[in-house]
Amino acid sequence: MNHYEEETALLKMKGDALRTKLQAQTRSSKKEIYSPFTNGLNVLQTTLKAPIGRSLLVAVFTKLFLTPRRLALLGLGATALYLLNKNSNK
Repeated sequence: MNHYEEETALLKMKGDALRTKLQAQTRSSKKEIYSPFTNGLNVLQTTLKAPIGRSLLVAVFTKLFLTPRRLALLGLGATALYLLNKNSNK
């Protein structure tokens, strides 16, 4: 019986050691997987903090989204939603 208890204790210790080793490997691999994303976010944050980055972002936004055609479509869409809401309230 004593030999059996020693075997179970050794197996438990071995299992704990393997579990700890696996957790350490998992942590390091997670860091490796997430590192490109965190680096990209840090670069984006520093770019947007700079005044030139913000002005570039505003310029691109106005060029893409604030064209006369898009503003007209936005106005038509807002009017349509207003009229639909007005009709549904009756």
